[in-house]
Amino acid sequence: MPSLETVGDSLAQLSDADVVRRIRLGEAALFSMLVERYQQKLFRFTKRILFSEQDAEDACQNALVKTWKHLHRYDCDRSFSTWIFTIAYREACSILSRRRPAESEFPDIADTSSGADDNTSKSDEIDYVWVEAKKILKPKVFQMLWLHYGEDLPLSDVARITSRTTISVKVALFRARQLLATRLSASRLPSANSVHQLKSVAP
Repeated sequence: MPSLETVGDSLAQLSDADVVRRIRLGEAALFSMLVERYQQKLFRFTKRILFSEQDAEDACQNALVKTWKHLHRYDCDRSFSTWIFTIAYREACSILSRRRPAESEFPDIADTSSGADDNTSKSDEIDYVWVEAKKILKPKVFQMLWLHYGEDLPLSDVARITSRTTISVKVALFRARQLLATRLSASRLPSANSVHQLKSVAP
């Protein structure tokens, strides 16, 4: 994979597909643009799956390396973000499959059922929703939830990344929102409406 280099501002308006086309024509250094556009997004996504910074870094790095190696396979008529997120998703799942059962569990956190401090920020509240989502949702459903709300990907892209149909993703997200709303309804922390604000949380 080529080393990162600063590229001119005039190239910043290029679409992902256009960047790939130019890389294929010999401008390998432009791969740095794709890294800059997606590295943090992939890290954030894989961290939400793995809940380990080190594992997320490994998954992210492996995904970027595989993206570079297999760039010739990318269809420029399709969404690049869907393609690269699919690679990252598979890398994260691969790491999960190698963990012992106990290592795959989300770490215990303090009981907050009695409610949070009134000064809890909106960001902290929504982050709490993500923690609860991780605890009560199946891994596949949680991943769909993050892709749609955390990364703001359309349902069709989430379906492609997770190898599901758009309808099944839509149903899974609807049920996940209902489950989260029920879980949070007795808390002073955000409930039903906050599930729709998940995408506003920053890692």
